[in-house]
Amino acid sequence: FIVDMKTPGITVKPIVDITGAHHFNEVFFDQVRIPKSALIGERDRGWYQIAAQLDYERSGIERLMSNYLVLEAISDYAKETGLNRRESIRQNLAQRYIEFNMGKFLVYKVAWLLSQNIIPNAESAAAKAFCTEYEQRLAQTATELLGMHSLLMPGSRQAKLQGRIARAYLYAPAYTIQGGTSTILRTIMAQRGLGLPPG
Repeated sequence: FIVDMKTPGITVKPIVDITGAHHFNEVFFDQVRIPKSALIGERDRGWYQIAAQLDYERSGIERLMSNYLVLEAISDYAKETGLNRRESIRQNLAQRYIEFNMGKFLVYKVAWLLSQNIIPNAESAAAKAFCTEYEQRLAQTATELLGMHSLLMPGSRQAKLQGRIARAYLYAPAYTIQGGTSTILRTIMAQRGLGLPPG
């Protein structure tokens, strides 16, 4: 249904995350009545419509690109400070770049499937699982690279890279929850992608 949020009985409570940002809400419906004209799609097919929409939501390139500036910033920081002379840091950064390119291929495959009018069910699950877990590894790499400075939030005078790393690290756990947990995505890949039995 498309519902006018000014309808009597609807209450919206913002959820503020650990970074201090507001992206989600709790929405309560108490004796809300809406007209039949608010129905979208077919009656009694809401779950199927939402499930198909999730395939599109999960496969967007923003899953990969939302922290690209972090990757670029820590690479530049490593060069400027000479940290890139350490082999372990070079290897870690190289691994993040390799994973970034692998994520691009997964996202591009989904885009190609969409261009062929194919619903990218298992493929979008794979893209989302890989890209969001990549973003968590990237946040961990950035935190290790900057050390104690990575804890300073935006606005702190001593924050490196405008405090971007602290925010990326704090928000990272949400990536593998929102839009479907990694466990659910792996189940989709196993059952719908590989044809494995449930259980």
